[in-house]
Amino acid sequence: MAPKALFIVGLQKSGTTPLNRSLQVFPEVRHPFRSEGNDFWGNEPPFSPAGFPAGSFYQQAGGERGHCLDAADATAEAREVMRQRFAALGDAPLLLNKNPYNACRVGWLRAIFPEACIVACVREPVANCYSLLKKFVPHKGRGLPPEDGWWGVKPAGWRSLRDQDKLTQCARQWRAVNERLLESLAEVDHLVFYDDFCRAPARSCQRIVEGCLGAGVAAPPLPPLRSCDDEHQRGSRLRSKNRYFSESGGSLALPEEEEAEFPPLSAEEVEAVRAATGRIWEELRGRPGALPGAGTA
Repeated sequence: MAPKALFIVGLQKSGTTPLNRSLQVFPEVRHPFRSEGNDFWGNEPPFSPAGFPAGSFYQQAGGERGHCLDAADATAEAREVMRQRFAALGDAPLLLNKNPYNACRVGWLRAIFPEACIVACVREPVANCYSLLKKFVPHKGRGLPPEDGWWGVKPAGWRSLRDQDKLTQCARQWRAVNERLLESLAEVDHLVFYDDFCRAPARSCQRIVEGCLGAGVAAPPLPPLRSCDDEHQRGSRLRSKNRYFSESGGSLALPEEEEAEFPPLSAEEVEAVRAATGRIWEELRGRPGALPGAGTA
């Protein structure tokens, strides 16, 4: 049987990394990409890509479409190149890639890889925006700094969403990216919510793998994960949780206690984010078909 693609999409800091790492515990799943596979997609350099095919479309539009691509952008050349690249990745029942930029490209993904399994991650907007906000604070181990006042996935018209108040900007980014995802849910196989996934990672991952390969897949031990959705209430370290994961050799455990280097949000800030994102969040939470234990309160 030819390898099948398993793609994880979602805004940065929405839970794509713990889901990606948890799925790799299954023997049927292999991750053959370097990091998030930006070279595979043509996402290099990451924020303003110029590689083929994704970066070529980005440059043709002068960046105004952001990282968004539609089914119409799945040209014959793009399909041929991407499928050749995928065929060169090797053999395994499921070849796994997670790339946040693809949250704005679900229709394009489906057009190029019609047989793929696409999993979308969504996180409660206040918690997600709080985590994104830390990227605008210089600190050791931050990784890529913002470019042109922006960090992460660029929805169409992203330049008009920039703001001096970066929490306002993060809320606009969350709304635009997840609204785009909401519009593409007909092409998504599984919708996963970060907080519920943390409570039952084994069950959620088993349903994903079985959805790709059929029933009978055994779930390796995956204990519940500590959700970080309350960080905006108590403060947090600036260091990304992904750094801990990378240094732990595969463990998703987090330190029990952390120094609060980044202050919590005020009640007014929380309300502002909820006011900007609430409609999209309610629509996503109300969608039928979310994984049991990953989308039900």
